[in-house]
Amino acid sequence: MPTRLIPFVVVASLAVRMVLPEGAVAGTAADTPPAAAAAIARSHLAVIVNRANPVASLSRRELRAIFLGEQTTWQHGRRTTPALREPGQPERAAALRLIYGMSEADLSRYFLHRAFMGGSAAGPRTLATAEGVKRFVFNVPGAIGMVRLADVDDTVKAIKIDDAAPGDAVYALVMDER
Repeated sequence: MPTRLIPFVVVASLAVRMVLPEGAVAGTAADTPPAAAAAIARSHLAVIVNRANPVASLSRRELRAIFLGEQTTWQHGRRTTPALREPGQPERAAALRLIYGMSEADLSRYFLHRAFMGGSAAGPRTLATAEGVKRFVFNVPGAIGMVRLADVDDTVKAIKIDDAAPGDAVYALVMDER
């Protein structure tokens, strides 16, 4: 006669304590549950630069100046080259709202006015996909772009804005997910 093992279910009450990785701060990406981390990765816009760019952080004012063409060189002397997704994309709409503070029509008028006044008429490079933005930033040493945090990989470097990294609770570049 074969011996049957009867499964036992043991219910234990466990106290759960959140343990943060060394150096992590509560309220940052390091202590975020996986489901929340995925939502953050979809909604936070990461400002990306070429990996060789020594810049690690910008203020929102500096970021705006770069994307408006008012600041045309990095602190280390290389020319800045902004890149965004094409009109109609949620990442671009968020950049218009959060960085420029303009509509698409206002942005077009701004760069036409700059051209008329003798400045550069070139706005940011427009690319169809997040992959295209990343590829452009990878290939152009002075490039800067914006993609969703979920799209960032090791080919580019995400920088801090106002001393907050994408994924931090206080990070300012968050897309409107309505």
